[in-house]
Amino acid sequence: MLFDYRASRPLAAWILAFKSGRRRDLAAPLGQALAGLVSEASGEDVLVAVPLAPARRVERGFDQALALAREVSAAGGPPVVRALARRRWSAPQGAPGAVSRRAGVRDAFRPRRGAARRIARRRVWLVDDVITSGATAAECARILGRMGAREVIVVALARAGGGRT
Repeated sequence: MLFDYRASRPLAAWILAFKSGRRRDLAAPLGQALAGLVSEASGEDVLVAVPLAPARRVERGFDQALALAREVSAAGGPPVVRALARRRWSAPQGAPGAVSRRAGVRDAFRPRRGAARRIARRRVWLVDDVITSGATAAECARILGRMGAREVIVVALARAGGGRT
């Protein structure tokens, strides 16, 4: 992670504007910043974005994790593979009162048709904007592992409640 979401108000404001304020133009500078975390990627590695629920994509006008992944790739990172899809909606991980975040995202994702062959035996860099509990990333990593990924590394702009990891 690049920073602690709660401790860095200016960057948190950028992420909120990017995510909820329809500021798609912020994908480029935020993606450039994230590209530094992927600097050790090899030629066999791939980027996979945590997929956004269709209703949220309509609400926001774009998929922010996918936009970040594309910017990381454009900055010299590995290619983007659209390996995961949302099976169902799940409550936002930062929502107050989220009792069991793991249960909330269990089976919320599925492999996209034909993606396993592009994932098998590769290191996957899983891209998201903010990691809250880690439950979404863990569930996506579980699915990618079942698809044959050799290793899954999570990269995000921030962690809510934690520093750089």
